[in-house]
Amino acid sequence: MVVVLAVGPPCLCMSDRRDPTTGKIRVLNMGADAVPGTASPLVVLFTDPLIQHHTVPLYSTIFEAAKTERFMRIYMPRTEQRMKSDFDLIMISDATVDNFPVRYFPWMISAVRDEGLGFLTTGGSAMYGGRDQYASWDTCSIVEIYAVSFAPREIYFIETGRNAPVKLAPVEKDNEYVSSIPWDTAPPINYMIHIVQTKQGAHTLLKLDIPAAHPALSSWDYGNGRATNLIFDWYPWRLEPFQKWTYYIDFAGNLIYYSAGVAVPQDLEMVHRLRQLLADYMERRTLLISLLGFVEKFGARVGSVERGLARLDSEYARSQQLYRSQDWEGAQDLLQEVMSQMSKLDDDALKLKDRALMWIYVSEWLAVTATLSVCGFVLWTLMVQRRLYGEVGVTRLR
Repeated sequence: MVVVLAVGPPCLCMSDRRDPTTGKIRVLNMGADAVPGTASPLVVLFTDPLIQHHTVPLYSTIFEAAKTERFMRIYMPRTEQRMKSDFDLIMISDATVDNFPVRYFPWMISAVRDEGLGFLTTGGSAMYGGRDQYASWDTCSIVEIYAVSFAPREIYFIETGRNAPVKLAPVEKDNEYVSSIPWDTAPPINYMIHIVQTKQGAHTLLKLDIPAAHPALSSWDYGNGRATNLIFDWYPWRLEPFQKWTYYIDFAGNLIYYSAGVAVPQDLEMVHRLRQLLADYMERRTLLISLLGFVEKFGARVGSVERGLARLDSEYARSQQLYRSQDWEGAQDLLQEVMSQMSKLDDDALKLKDRALMWIYVSEWLAVTATLSVCGFVLWTLMVQRRLYGEVGVTRLR
């Protein structure tokens, strides 16, 4: 028993960690930002009814050090108590260790170990062992709660052609996250992966399907919380063709659920359709609002469409509540009806656009027609009838 306590962390059991008021997982995302309209799995932060995110943009290849320091001051929780009370999952997405003031690391450790927050990291050049100008995280105190250990700059290179693309292979197939995704359909990963070792007492959930079998996803329950480490970057332009996987968003969304101790849905096809419907509604809603703003400038009365959209927003919110209560069928039926009504609003908005722009069309038609008529009359007069041409007189020479 003494040996077990010596080699393992103070492990209890991760409980469902969510906002007691809204039922959402409150994610403190530090690092890569979620960009709507891209293939980034972080887009799930915008549309998933179970996720509420607060992002601290620290992406080192985009922002200068002075800017990231400013963002840390603006967006990070001001106190340790605020970090513990306002969030359920701490997520670091390919962020450089140098961007973090050291005072935040003890906050994170205590939040996971004592308060039961989840902890999730995804890796790229800036995470784990670092690369080139990026420092390694191996000497940082936060690695105490990592489920993996690693050495600086140990990377399995794929992108440089040293090794062929590799696929992910499940290890613990009975794990609720692993069992929720059909890994045999996943495309290979064509990017570098940090070489790590799963710590004693932790679990390797996914590995690289190569003889070396390096861990790709490891996890353990640490104190009252849970730490999960994904060993490659999940940002979109880094993972061709993995990013085009049908279940790419489910791979990310379910991982966030699991890291926060929330039950991972096992009916993949149903939940996948729901996530797609939720994302489609937000996309079409954005386009509709843009169209209404455009036609309103031409004097169109858009009140009826806006009232209809408000009703749909109310139904959409109700479908999100059904999703959070895991009434998948009820949420799907309601969302399908909402999308049907959205199609009618799109048609109404297009009719408003045609009506508002009618006089513009008429004016353009009149201008083109008048120009054509004048030019035709002049051409006919000068070149065909030649009314303005006089007879040339004859001059005699004497």
